[in-house]
Amino acid sequence: MATKRTKKTVVSGVTREQYEQAFAEFAMADAKAQSLTAKMDQEMTKIREKYADQLAELNETKDRTFEVMQTFATENKDTLFSKKKSLESAHGIIG
Repeated sequence: MATKRTKKTVVSGVTREQYEQAFAEFAMADAKAQSLTAKMDQEMTKIREKYADQLAELNETKDRTFEVMQTFATENKDTLFSKKKSLESAHGIIG
């Protein structure tokens, strides 16, 4: 993706009034950004909590089945991996 370069303008001769106005806008934008970030974090936490149980169950299943697959591969190492370093099955590749 190409980015467009913009030349930064040099600001000079700023009055106290302009400074105060800029600071007010900056503070308001910063507060709004922090508020939005907090709202996003809350919503993401709700989503994580919603799926936490399912993810835990799936991770347990993955750990349990991985152990079975690893044992199979280790016990049959000589026959499965004598010619190739990996084995293709209907569900993926191990090796």
